[in-house]
Order: sequence, then C-alpha cells, then structure tokens
Amino acid sequence: MEKIYRLIWFFVLLTVAATAAWAQNSGKLEYNGCKMTYSVSGGTIVRQGDSHAGVQRTLTCEVKTGNTITFTCTGTGVNNRKCHFKMVATTGKSENEGVVLESKKINEQTVTYSYTIPRNARYVRLQATYDTNSSREGRSKPLSIAVNCSVVEGASTTGPVTVREEDDDPCGCKGGLFSERSLKDWSPKYNRYKDCNVRFKDITGDVAVRPECEDDDSYVGAEFETVLHYCDRIKTEDDSEAILGLADKTSLTMLSNTILRLPPYEGEISNVKMVMGIIWINMNKSMFKGGELRLHGTQAVSGIRGTIVAMEETGKETKFWLLAGKVDVTSKKTGKKVVLQAGQMTITGKDGQTKIQKFNIEQAAKKFKIPMDEIRNHYSDTGSTGNTSVLFTADKLNYKVLTATTVEVTGELRGTYKGSVKIPAQVKHQGKTYQVVGIGSNAFANQSQMTSITIPTSVRSIAGDAFANSGLTSVTVPGDKVSIAANAFRNCKKLLTATVSGKNPQCQGDAFTGCSSMKELRIRDIKESNYGKTLPGTTAVIKKLQ
Repeated sequence: MEKIYRLIWFFVLLTVAATAAWAQNSGKLEYNGCKMTYSVSGGTIVRQGDSHAGVQRTLTCEVKTGNTITFTCTGTGVNNRKCHFKMVATTGKSENEGVVLESKKINEQTVTYSYTIPRNARYVRLQATYDTNSSREGRSKPLSIAVNCSVVEGASTTGPVTVREEDDDPCGCKGGLFSERSLKDWSPKYNRYKDCNVRFKDITGDVAVRPECEDDDSYVGAEFETVLHYCDRIKTEDDSEAILGLADKTSLTMLSNTILRLPPYEGEISNVKMVMGIIWINMNKSMFKGGELRLHGTQAVSGIRGTIVAMEETGKETKFWLLAGKVDVTSKKTGKKVVLQAGQMTITGKDGQTKIQKFNIEQAAKKFKIPMDEIRNHYSDTGSTGNTSVLFTADKLNYKVLTATTVEVTGELRGTYKGSVKIPAQVKHQGKTYQVVGIGSNAFANQSQMTSITIPTSVRSIAGDAFANSGLTSVTVPGDKVSIAANAFRNCKKLLTATVSGKNPQCQGDAFTGCSSMKELRIRDIKESNYGKTLPGTTAVIKKLQ
C-alpha cells in the first residue's frame, strides 16, 4: 500500500511540476530528432491538452482586450526545415464563428508574432508547426503547437488599446453580429448609446446627429441640450458650423459639409474619426495627462497634444495643418510617421505616401476661420511648444523670443501690414525688455500693401523670404555685419532701390532675385570686383556706397 501511495504522490508531484512549467507559458516538443521550442506571453495558460504521439500540443488560454499576446517558436532538426505559423483572430466564440479580423501565415525557422486584442474580439487562435520532414506510414509528422485563447471581457489597465478603425469595427456595426443583443445586454460592454459627455458649445445653421450604426434617415437636428453618445455621427450642412466641447478649454470646430464620428469607447474621447470635411481643434496642453488626442482620417492618423491643428478629409486624401504646438502624422498604409512644426502641413493619399509642405499661418487661419488671437494666446499660455519659442504681439508686430534678451520679428504669427512699417530696436513684453536682432522667414512676405520698412541698426539677420512678394519700393539696411539670406527680398516687383549701409555686410548674391524693377543696390565693404556688375536675378547695378 505504501508503494501505491508513493506512486500516487509521484504522479501528483509530476503533475504539479508540469503545471509549474506551463505557468511559464513555454515548452518544447521533440520527435524523431527534431525539436520545437515555443513561448507565449500576454495571455494566461489555464490548461494544456495531451501531447499526441509527442508531436502535437494544444493550450487553452485567456487574454484580456487591450493586451498584446506574443507567440514565438523555433524549430531545429533534420534539413533545417522551417516553422509554418498561422494566426487567426475572430469576433466569434470559436475559430469558425464570427468575422475574421486578422489571419497571417509566416514561414521562418524562428517566428515571433505579436497581436493586440481588439475590443470586439472573442476568440484568438495562435498556431505554429515545424515540418520535421519525417514520414510514418508515408505521412509527414510535423511538430505542432496551438494556443486557443478566449478573450476576457474588460479592457486591460496595463496599457492603451490599439484601435484599427478599418479592421476592428469598434462600434460593432458589421455583419449584424450584435443585432440580436438587447440594449440592456450589450450597452454596458460596447458603450453604444452611452453619454460620452461631449456637448455642443455653438451651433450655426443645419447640424444633425445620428448613431453610427443607423442609416442617414436617422439624423435628427442638433440642439445645445442634445446628448451625444459614443459612436454618434455629427453632420454639418451647407453654410453650417458646430463647435464641440471635448474637455476643459478644448474645442473642436466643424466647418460646413463635415461629418465626424465620436469615439467608440468609454473614457477614450481621445479618438475622433473624420469621415469627410474640415475641422480644427484648439487643444489645451493639460488634456489627457500622459496621452494625446488622435484624429483618424481615411489615409492617416494624427496624434496631437497642446496643439492648434486643422484637418481636411476627402476620402481620397487626408490633410493636416499645424498652426501651433506639436503634431505627428502616421500613414495608415505604410505606418511611416512624420513630425510637423508650426507652418507645415501633410497630404497623405491612397498610396500611403505623405507629402510635407509649408503654408502661411495667417492665410490658413482665415481659411479655417481660426481667430489669430487664439494662436497668439496658445504660445503665450504654453511658453514653448516643440522647437517653437514663445511668441507675442506688441504694437501690431509679432515677435519670437530667441534668448533671454533678444527677439526677432516672426512670420509664424503675421498680421496684415499697410503703408510704412517701423521695426523698433527694443520691445517690451510682460515687464521684460528685448532687443530686436532679426527678421524671420516670411515675417513680411506677401504684404503687397506695405510700401516701406524702417529697420533698426540692432537687426543683425534677415532670413530667406522675409520680404518676399512684398510691396516695398525702397529699403535701407543700416546695421553692421548684417546677414541677408538668399531670397530675402525675392520677387519684390515694385522695389526700385536698396541700400545696405552698415559695415561688413554678408549679403547673398541672390537675396534680391526676381526684383524686376530694381535699378541699383548700394552697398559697402564687398569685393571691389563686384561693383559695377549686375545683381543676380535683376537688372540692377551694384554701386559702391561711400
């Protein structure tokens, strides 16, 4: 009897040891000189099936939505055969039920695959085989491991949920999968028809709302007291606008002929999907501590924080304009991410390629009906955003702080200038006095009604395109050792004369290119051989200033 008890305890201990090994979510299979090692992370192995003839193992696991499950297998043995890996995730209760969300096959000797469980998944199957190239009764005997995971309700708190708009149908509208569920049954899980705490701050014209999963006949007119729900669509008609309050001091403005969809999940107002049209957002930097607001288009998605950004969606192209702050844009097709600076925009097409272009912030603000004061206040409130320093306005000129004591006239916040404009040598802001040492790129570009400019001797640099296409008829640069960049006065068609009176100037030869009416440039302290020559890009003669 004692021997029997010992034998029983032996098997108990063996089972416990095996269970402990499985608790590590890893193991191996061996057959006919071949071996496959594997490991699973991100899910909990709750039981194991029998190993059939030493070549097949089935695991049962649980995994939470939002978790990333990773499966790795390595095969070694005869003829270095390869692992064959297959992963299927569905919305049903088994592999053969529901909509297949993702299915991949990979042929490598070592395979690692990671998959983030979407909210509407119900079942995930991970399967890997290793071809042993062996035969028994004429049939191959590959090593095989299958992990069958049931998705546990409730989002993981270990990290953010990855939402793939195209594949996961987060609002649950595809295929009528939830059509037979009662509101009481599935609303707590999917949050559809739940108040998302977004409200209208302003409504102009014809604005309407409907649930995402309903048809267009379900649109109803919006009012200030309208309760907005997760997955609602909001639409503005011709000559209509709407302003939504997303969070404290954060607003989203919808222009005419725009449709957007509110996020699908409770607590995730950080995801907004554009269907078509134009919006712009003024987002307070403190919103979503540690997070960001994500704008989804058909071709690209943007992550913003502490930002004023505009977005246009056509269905074929997704465009973003950054007017202040910080934004990144990621192509949905290629996964390539770019980071923008204020004054840059992106265009992402169906080919997945993203183009970056510069734009005029003032003109864009007019297009999107963004008050310039909001952009100025953004810089004043944030102090610094990315590579952009504090900007402020004084006596109708806009400045960027360069150091603790210096500023430049900036083109990032530019007004409209007429007639004669005077740049002071010093300017005060919030009790501090700054010396004006530069004129930045685009500071006075396209100011066709500006006829003259007074530049102080404190200015040491004039950037490219600072006065491009302006209405200047004459200009004098008085400071010593002034750097005048290429294209600084590009295409000033009305400019007749220019004088650089300071000592030892550093004037690029093509600074005045395209100034077709220009007669002369008077300048001192350059190579003697340059005097009497024609200024590049003009018909003006270079004359020596005594």
